[in-house]
Amino acid sequence: MYRETRDEKYLDAAKAVFDWGEGLVCDDGAVYNDAQNEWKGISVFAAVAICEALNCGKGIIDRETVTKWETRLIGLGEWCYKNLGKDCTANINYPVTNAFAMELLGRYLGRDDFKAKAKELSDYAFSMITEN
Repeated sequence: MYRETRDEKYLDAAKAVFDWGEGLVCDDGAVYNDAQNEWKGISVFAAVAICEALNCGKGIIDRETVTKWETRLIGLGEWCYKNLGKDCTANINYPVTNAFAMELLGRYLGRDDFKAKAKELSDYAFSMITEN
């Protein structure tokens, strides 16, 4: 919205939401779903959101903010890479979303290992589709 309107409130809100989320960041790079819940799978959606914001904010977001967001993005990416694979016991939407996240982050961060994980997880997702 900032790009469209040039109204600073949108940029300020994005930064404020990111800063608010700092309290949910775990030592292992993941984020908690909320303060009363230990579920970390939500990290995949946080990674997508931050990467999309960085992509959309090119040329808009100041360098200090980009660095801060990229630092969290790397931690999220590492956690998702290690924890949301084919053997994930959660609902299939987590490894499937992680296929998208790994490709997105792989492109943004220049990480071939993330891109390879994206391919592995997308192949897995398609193998789960049946005629029924």
